[in-house]
Amino acid sequence: MATGEQLTETDRTRLRRKRERSSFDRAVVHAVLDEALVGHVGVSTRLGGRSCCR
Repeated sequence: MATGEQLTETDRTRLRRKRERSSFDRAVVHAVLDEALVGHVGVSTRLGGRSCCR
């Protein structure tokens, strides 16, 4: 896949395991999400470990 715009890597988005499998290429990230049957998204909030949904 052609290299496109790169997403910014920060302390919060830096991968710590299996880094060789990662990509910050926006086109690659979108292609993975488009092909996935299920996507898991983690969200960090100011609430920390508390659930925001009650």
